[in-house]
Amino acid sequence: MNVKDKMSSDFLTGFESGIFLRDNEKQFQEYGCPDNEVDSQELAAFKAGLEPIKAVASVVTGMGGPGAASQTVIIHEIIETIETFVSSFDKFIGVFDNDYAGGDFCAGITFGMQGT
Repeated sequence: MNVKDKMSSDFLTGFESGIFLRDNEKQFQEYGCPDNEVDSQELAAFKAGLEPIKAVASVVTGMGGPGAASQTVIIHEIIETIETFVSSFDKFIGVFDNDYAGGDFCAGITFGMQGT
């Protein structure tokens, strides 16, 4: 299913609700919308590729030197941000799959919440 097919009023209402719920996982769960993670080889490969990057970053930042502590924190925060983005990414694009079990409202609320 393409994005154009999902742009119903239910989707848009859910999307608006999802934006407002972005920090309230418990309230989001009350809607009972199913998760739908994308089954993508590219996404899985990207996730697997983060592990060696984390290992190299630990080695490089562990060498010490002036400012090493702040560099270590910055590098690890960047990697955590990328991991968070990738984990959210597969959830919010998964609502556009043909086999998504939730309706348009659930697709919209998931897209809005995970997208923010």
